[in-house]
Amino acid sequence: MNEDTTNQNVTPANEEQGKQEAQEQPKAPKVEGVDSDALLGKLKKRIGKEQSEKNQYKDEVDRLKARIEELEGSTDKKKSVKELSDDDKSRDELAAKDKRIQELQNQLIIFPM
Repeated sequence: MNEDTTNQNVTPANEEQGKQEAQEQPKAPKVEGVDSDALLGKLKKRIGKEQSEKNQYKDEVDRLKARIEELEGSTDKKKSVKELSDDDKSRDELAAKDKRIQELQNQLIIFPM
């Protein structure tokens, strides 16, 4: 019998009978013309390839998630009020120094020695 034709006529009774037969027979019957070792080798190779692709995609997703976290973290680094006020103070001090320097330079030009 061909395996393709046996799967077409599956009824609940046939399915239960098939389950019982599978439990009774620990080894699958050997089908002529099928090299099970070669088939098993191909399937293992295919599964290995799919698993490696899956792992590569998982690594890529993890890397991208880390990059997103890094980018989101940089926007979350807001300065506290104290840091902002310190920055404002230092900026004001620099502006005052620049203004004073400019005034002194203007005085030197007005009163040449």
